[in-house]
Amino acid sequence: MPAEEAVDHTSPSTSRALVIAGGDLGVELPPRDGVVVIAADSGYDAAMAAGLDVDVLVGDLDSLSPTAADHAATHGVVVEQHPPDKDNTDLDLALRSAVDRGATVIDLYGGEGGRLDHLLGGALLLTSDAFPDTRIRWHVAGGTVHVVRPYVSAAIHGSPGDI
Repeated sequence: MPAEEAVDHTSPSTSRALVIAGGDLGVELPPRDGVVVIAADSGYDAAMAAGLDVDVLVGDLDSLSPTAADHAATHGVVVEQHPPDKDNTDLDLALRSAVDRGATVIDLYGGEGGRLDHLLGGALLLTSDAFPDTRIRWHVAGGTVHVVRPYVSAAIHGSPGDI
């Protein structure tokens, strides 16, 4: 597999966000490099374990550990708590929070934690019409998923035969 394209968080023409979902990350988180970091519920636990500071915690917080909840409360993290009987998943709410904050590029980590319904739901969510002008890259253990839309390009590097 070719080396993954480095995530450039310094481009002045776009606003970037790092979204951390729950489940097994499968990959190492990049440094913050000045981007907004948003955790979807238990994604906060994953960010803490990786030593990554979070700016915004989003979700119904039903799978957030008590340690992570205390950490968020004592470290000035903005908490956007939603009721458990909501129509949107925590990941959907986190992506929308990133877009609401001006993100046009989102690097997503996590969300593939062993449940097929979460994996497929996450994959379908990324193709939603809710994010028409957003470049989304989902970094998973097996590689990177690039969401390609009519007006959002994606550069994919590799050679014939690469996986």
